[in-house]
Amino acid sequence: MFANETLDVLLHLFQDPSLPAGNTEVLHHEATDHLVSLGFHIGPIMFAYQWIDSLCSQTFIKNPSENSFRVYNSEESETLDTDCLEYLRQAEKDGILCAQTRELLLSQVMLLNLSQITIESLKLVTLMVLSILPEFKSALVKAATAFHIQFHEEPEVIH
Repeated sequence: MFANETLDVLLHLFQDPSLPAGNTEVLHHEATDHLVSLGFHIGPIMFAYQWIDSLCSQTFIKNPSENSFRVYNSEESETLDTDCLEYLRQAEKDGILCAQTRELLLSQVMLLNLSQITIESLKLVTLMVLSILPEFKSALVKAATAFHIQFHEEPEVIH
C-alpha cells in the first residue's frame, strides 16, 4: 500500500526538530501541510500518524522467563531476513531491546506492511519505537550508541 513512503514520512517526522514533540494531535495538525509541501502524499502521512498512535497505545507483554525463546511466524520470517533476525537477537543481548520492546518493535514493523525490511530500516524503526516510549530512554541511548549516532542534546522522548 504506502509502506515505503510511510517509512519516509516517519523518518521525516522523527528527524525534523521544527515539528512539535509530545501531543500527537498537534503534530498531526501542524505537520500535515509541511509534509504535503515536501511532496508526500496524504495517504502515507495519515498511515504514519496511525502508526505512531498505534505505538503510543500499545500495552506491554509480561516479561517471559529467562529460558524462553522467540519463534517467528511465517509472515515475520518473510519480512525479516537473517541479518534482521540476528540484529534482534544481538540487540536483546546488548540490552537495547528486552522482550517487551522486541515485541513492540515487531508489531510496528509488521504494521508497515513491507514485503521485506532492510537492516538499516529496522534499526531506524528501533530508534523510533524507543524514542516514543519514555520508559525506554536508556535503551534509546544504548541504541544510538550502538548505531554510532550522536545526539547534540539529550534525546527528547516524543510521547
